Amino acid sequence: MSKKTIIEKVSEAGDWLLETAADSFKDAKKRREDALYHEGYNEGRNKQKEKDVIAAVEAFLELKIKEQDIYRLLSDYFNVDSVSEVTALLKAAKKRRQIKALRSYCESKGMTSKEFREYAREHRLSEKLDADESLLEIKPDKLKTIVEKK
Repeated sequence: MSKKTIIEKVSEAGDWLLETAADSFKDAKKRREDALYHEGYNEGRNKQKEKDVIAAVEAFLELKIKEQDIYRLLSDYFNVDSVSEVTALLKAAKKRRQIKALRSYCESKGMTSKEFREYAREHRLSEKLDADESLLEIKPDKLKTIVEKK
């Protein structure tokens, strides 16, 4: 084989190698972009599902459905089988319901929505409700008094 033929073959091999590497990088980039898209899509779906389940739990609580029945309903209709997940959802729903009740109470006493947000932030309402589950079951007027004392 002549030197010229060897150079041509090596050049062809180099071109093939560059094209193959470029195609591989394009494919890897496309797979990564697809994975990121699906990850974001699934994350959004999961967040929306959690919001929907919490709203359903709030409705169940308003209807005074027993907690054991809520566990069953969440399992049957929302495919939530983890006891710890149901417990967390119940707590989140009770917390949200309590904040809404306190907001409604404060607004009935003349507080604006903006003032309530500031009040809740100043008194660390969310953190206090997370720390003491007994606060999730009391009337708004008593909750306001307790939150202001702590």
